[in-house]
Amino acid sequence: MDSEKINRERTNESGRWLARVATINQEVIDHAGLPGKLEGSVDFIKGEAGFITADSGEQFFFSRNYLIEADRRKNVMFGTRIRFLPTILGDSKMAVSLEVLT
Repeated sequence: MDSEKINRERTNESGRWLARVATINQEVIDHAGLPGKLEGSVDFIKGEAGFITADSGEQFFFSRNYLIEADRRKNVMFGTRIRFLPTILGDSKMAVSLEVLT
């Protein structure tokens, strides 16, 4: 199991180096407490909008405007893992409160 904790004594002989740095702030903590969130992957994106396919197979429309503030500068491209709050607007399924996972 990987850990986000820094182990300064870790070497390639005693384990592998972590490849990413976790950033956490109050917005990310608040977002984690929202009930009903789903996870999925971006399967289409053009410009500022696209579609996320949830792990359940459902498709949701998204716009970069719906990214949480802490993730607005992160790259969102095909295959990016996203945690989001599903919502319905008319007949359309939409993803809001987007959190970039990868």
